[in-house]
Amino acid sequence: MSMLSWWKSQSVPPSNEDIHLGIYAPYIRKHLSKNSISSLTEDKLHKIFGYTHATMDHVIKMSADTFGLSAKTYLNKEERAILFTKWIMGQTNQKGMTIAELLNYVLYGGKPSLMWERIYQAGKDEEYKFQHYGINSIAEVVGWARPDDTPPRNGRTNKALRALGYPVHVNI
Repeated sequence: MSMLSWWKSQSVPPSNEDIHLGIYAPYIRKHLSKNSISSLTEDKLHKIFGYTHATMDHVIKMSADTFGLSAKTYLNKEERAILFTKWIMGQTNQKGMTIAELLNYVLYGGKPSLMWERIYQAGKDEEYKFQHYGINSIAEVVGWARPDDTPPRNGRTNKALRALGYPVHVNI
């Protein structure tokens, strides 16, 4: 409670929570809604990736050669996000699904109470998963898209939950 009181007393959100909750989350929720996900464009997906901490944390560590460039090529965060979006939109998983189809499956392919199974399947099952788009990225974006059914989760939020005393354990 003391940490929550401290956070509430701040004059400005210390970690841009206002941006994450007021801009990023509504954007992700809108564009990954059941009615919009089938028309997911490269530009919209690029923004979604940019608004997702786990995805960007991974993308900034990827080698430029994944995108057909020399491994020694310097790319800033935004350039990497653009190239990653183009790259992943050109991929399909072993089931022949695009990234939008996979996200649609995870978000709307069954009962909300079983979404955790689809998240795990999308991140770990060889037939469903995409290289460089893992379970932390999927769990986070799904949580932002459907917060009434599952909270946004990634490695950072899991650590925060553990710090607050919750026995969070993720089998990877």
